[in-house]
Amino acid sequence: MKTRKSHLFGIREEISIWPVLLCLLFFLNSSTVPTRDNPLSENEKLGLVLTMEELKLSQDVNEFLRNKWGLDVFVSNQQNAFLDLQKMKRFLKSQGRNNPVEFLPEGKFNLPEHQDIYNTYVVRGKASINGGLYVAILLQEANCLKLLDRVDQTTNPDLLDTYRDLLLSYGNSLRTMHNGMAEMGMIYSPQFLNGQTYETIINKKEFYFENEIM
Repeated sequence: MKTRKSHLFGIREEISIWPVLLCLLFFLNSSTVPTRDNPLSENEKLGLVLTMEELKLSQDVNEFLRNKWGLDVFVSNQQNAFLDLQKMKRFLKSQGRNNPVEFLPEGKFNLPEHQDIYNTYVVRGKASINGGLYVAILLQEANCLKLLDRVDQTTNPDLLDTYRDLLLSYGNSLRTMHNGMAEMGMIYSPQFLNGQTYETIINKKEFYFENEIM
């Protein structure tokens, strides 16, 4: 996979968010957690925090674009992110853990990196419909790459199943957006995923992740 990343997703922001991440990990662990056969590692707990924030970011950006432009694709993206968030909330509840984004209003995030991305993307997205489509697919692709990397680092079977389910949703949304933009004459080239992985996602059936990556 590509190592080149946008400055919005790069190391500069990640360095500054560690104090916030530590607070969120404490919040994630603050409920009474029953003893389990497959406990989550600290890295997996961190991945949960990031995944929840990324899903909220997708939900909130697309909600803004939905209200601005009213396109079905933004409605679909927002609804998919909302449903994926509900799945993750149920997983956290099954683990006896708190939801790190539960009390955040729309457009607000725990992590400065995600707040910066939201602020930047809504500015770009409200400038034009094409700009909105571009930031929406860019965000979906970036989140997809991050979750693919997270799957590679996950050994907990319950979390792995949950992530795989999310990847199916991410892949379907990315495919729908790419094809819809192509019908409008907009050619999108991947900015985060390598070309081969991206092409496979947009050309294969919805079970691509489960059958060919996992």
